[in-house]
Amino acid sequence: MKQRIILLLDMDCFYAQCETVRLGLPQSLPLCLLQWNSVLAVNYPARENFDIKRMDSLQVVREKSLRKVNADRSGDKGGGESSNDG
Repeated sequence: MKQRIILLLDMDCFYAQCETVRLGLPQSLPLCLLQWNSVLAVNYPARENFDIKRMDSLQVVREKSLRKVNADRSGDKGGGESSNDG
C-alpha cells in the first residue's frame, strides 16, 4: 500500500517575501501587498506587529499601520517608492 504525503505551502507569505527581496527592503519590515483594495499577501512581521490578515481591506490596513511602500507592478520596471500618506 502506498502512503500519501500532503504538503502545504504558505504561498501568500512567500510572495510578500519575494517582493521584500525585489524591493531591497529589510526582512523585518512589515509588508502587505494589496490588489483591488484588499490584502493579497502579508508577511510575518505585518501579521505579528499589526495583526494584518489576508483579505483585510485597504481601510483596515491604513488604520493598523503607519507607512506604505508603493510597489506598483503595472509597468514592471522594478523598484518601489516610500510614502507616509497612510
